[in-house]
Amino acid sequence: MLIFLKAPSESNDVITTPITDVIFLDKTTRYTSKFKKLAVDAREIVPWYRLDADPMDFGKRLLREAATDKMCAALMARATEVWGVDFKIQGEEFVTKEVQAHYVKLLKVWLSPLSGSIGISDRRAHRATVDGPDGQYEQVWKKLALDKKALGDLEALDFFKGMNVAGRRDRSQIYRNVTEAARALVGEVTSWPSRSIEKLAVLSLLRSKALVDYQQQMLQAAAQALSDSSRTPAPRFKQWEYLPYYLRGKPLERTDEDTARPLVLGALYDALGEAMTKEGSDERKLIDDFKLFNKGDEYRRWRLLPPVVRNQVLISDLPRIMFDGKLESEHWRIQFKESALKTLSDKSVGIGGWDVKMKQHPAAVPHEPGHGPRDLFPFASGWSRNELCPNVISSRLMLAPLYAGTSGHNQGRILAWLELAKREKSLDAIPLGLVISAGYSVLWRLYYDKRVSGFHTMFETFQGTYVDTTVRDLRGLPRPAEDPVWSAVLDASPEGQTNVSTFWSTCIKLFGKTGQPVLHAFKSELAKSREAALVDFPGTVIPRWSTTDDVDATAPEVNTWA
Repeated sequence: MLIFLKAPSESNDVITTPITDVIFLDKTTRYTSKFKKLAVDAREIVPWYRLDADPMDFGKRLLREAATDKMCAALMARATEVWGVDFKIQGEEFVTKEVQAHYVKLLKVWLSPLSGSIGISDRRAHRATVDGPDGQYEQVWKKLALDKKALGDLEALDFFKGMNVAGRRDRSQIYRNVTEAARALVGEVTSWPSRSIEKLAVLSLLRSKALVDYQQQMLQAAAQALSDSSRTPAPRFKQWEYLPYYLRGKPLERTDEDTARPLVLGALYDALGEAMTKEGSDERKLIDDFKLFNKGDEYRRWRLLPPVVRNQVLISDLPRIMFDGKLESEHWRIQFKESALKTLSDKSVGIGGWDVKMKQHPAAVPHEPGHGPRDLFPFASGWSRNELCPNVISSRLMLAPLYAGTSGHNQGRILAWLELAKREKSLDAIPLGLVISAGYSVLWRLYYDKRVSGFHTMFETFQGTYVDTTVRDLRGLPRPAEDPVWSAVLDASPEGQTNVSTFWSTCIKLFGKTGQPVLHAFKSELAKSREAALVDFPGTVIPRWSTTDDVDATAPEVNTWA
């Protein structure tokens, strides 16, 4: 659901008065901070329905705002140019019927009282009803002291009838002003085709032999390091993170070393394959015990995941186990020049060819509605993009899919593996930043449970490759024709750091379509790509989150594509 925040002393005008800045940079910090953070006891929650009782009236309010906003105007002109479909607004709706229908579909997800979480522990969000002890009110909205009857009345509206929220990604959108909300929704609408392009790209990476070969080399190095009983710090297997979810359906399960250790090592050696272990060896016994653990339930779930995904889950968790957490760093973000963004309009030309630069920011998100780690909104930054940030505006203008922003998770794992590479020289020849970013892109886009927490898109994830400062020359690596997206990664990353503008432009060229069919033409291509992946990896599954109707089901045991 979409909510606004303001200080109790402020009127709703602070929400409804349009923002005229395209971007906003603090003069001292050069940081995006249009609004001061509001402490828990110094803020008021204003749900969208306090501005307009009818969801379509609120949707029209946002489109009126978008029609006069320079950023939205430039974005709609850009989408019209690239996709060959009119994305402009006339009156209070999009000109093209299919575009307007998609906007209304998004409104249903963003405004529904059944959709969204607000905090780090709200893993039971997206309930089937507002009311009841297990309803969305008790699980989520009670914490914000929202009116239970008002939420129940919303749920009963015909506008929200028939919408399945059980398998949908989190959508607690938290803003300070309607201009932000308008830009966010227009940004989602104009990148509608991009979502399919991204999915086609990660389905290609799912089948990439080069990617899985590199992952296997990384896991072999990790296994070698774990076999050294003298290494410090000693591994702490209970630090696992993704493994308990995919093995046992328990996100971030807290357990003891004796439980976690055999499962982690069993999964590791199983991923490496029996060919890598000797008959009768301790490693082979770990695999055998893993297969029998808990009557084989964990092993059965594990083997439903294709190799790239299994490998990536381990690549993600092993640094936590071996280094007791992720390594922190400033966030790398792509953007156009600020001078170009400040003069943005629907008359701006050549945006696709504008120069880009990478900038470092000392925190994950330059502006977030919450106040601190104990706040109700610790994940707000992961669910609501800052629509005044040069990185977000630039990314929207590239028509790139966005979700949780640039990934500290990815950067931290890259840095941890680089640390391991200082000891395990077999890792020197591996472009670690590219391999980890590609693996996460597949895992997060196809297999990650967005109801647990926000995820990062492929475009956002690859920006993290800039923390890998190892001097590399990747120009001579093979570019197999049957591996087009991995080849595109290499082409955009000659020294191991990805120019995501170039990479994303290549993905659009590989998979994009223009003209009216663009809005529906991806379905057959996606079906072919999924079918090819399932043929390559018999016995595995690809989740179909949008049709999953059990809110408590966990991947890979959710609805799947046939």
